[in-house]
Amino acid sequence: MRSVAILGATGSIGGQALDIIEKHPDQFRAAVLTAYASAEQLFEAARRFRPQAAGLVVPPPRIPPDLKGIEWFFGPD
Repeated sequence: MRSVAILGATGSIGGQALDIIEKHPDQFRAAVLTAYASAEQLFEAARRFRPQAAGLVVPPPRIPPDLKGIEWFFGPD
């Protein structure tokens, strides 16, 4: 199984990549998901794919309690 990092997971290409991962769970795992500022969309993807880590350039006001087990990163770096 290959672990994949999806940069821009909330965009159209990122969404297509997640669709492929969802269709082939025996071959791929979304290990890292990132987005610029679409926190709610990223939260939904994180619930669906349960990555090890996720990141947002623009930090949200808070991380939902059900997603606290994911390692979160914030900022442009």
